[in-house]
Amino acid sequence: MDFFNNLLPTIEHWGWWLYWILFSISILESTAFIGLVIPGTTILIFTGFLASQGTLDVGDALWIMALGGIVGDALSFFLGRRGVVWFQDGHKIFKTEYLKKGQIFFQKYGEKSVIMARFIGPFRPIIPFVAGLFKMNTKKFFFFNITSAFMSAGVYLAIGYFFGHVWGRVHFWIEKVKVAGIILISVLIAGYIIKKIVFKKIHEEKI
Repeated sequence: MDFFNNLLPTIEHWGWWLYWILFSISILESTAFIGLVIPGTTILIFTGFLASQGTLDVGDALWIMALGGIVGDALSFFLGRRGVVWFQDGHKIFKTEYLKKGQIFFQKYGEKSVIMARFIGPFRPIIPFVAGLFKMNTKKFFFFNITSAFMSAGVYLAIGYFFGHVWGRVHFWIEKVKVAGIILISVLIAGYIIKKIVFKKIHEEKI
């Protein structure tokens, strides 16, 4: 809890730079190859959390993250169109295995895979690239790209926003429990001391 309490004021000082940072991250995490090493879902959820704490405007965050996702997927799509392949056998990050799985996924679900991939980890930055490789119709791609970008940004921001409100309540009750705990411990210690004094006095009177 203290970590978040210390972190939030620091982030608030970034101002509009924070939106530009999130926009850049959103582009990168949706871009083929690069997106494999960026935890996009976690960042989206954390952005929703920041919005719930008043650090960001949730409407602005939705537009920024969605637009970044649209740009990132578009870059991936056109890289695929040009046949730019960076996947290699034996590579720790850009495994050929990912590309093969992406191709199987795209062949199975077709155009809908562009939307589905937004919600499935490793496929997120790969499917737009594969769609380009398979020469998917550009207009259809952008329709699914734009739709899915706002869908995923909305869903993940909502999760983070909800968590932020729950976190606020949990923090409130933890503070209440702390106070109650301190009072209870103080009462127990005071009771113990009083008991010792009373018993000592009774013992002395008997003597």
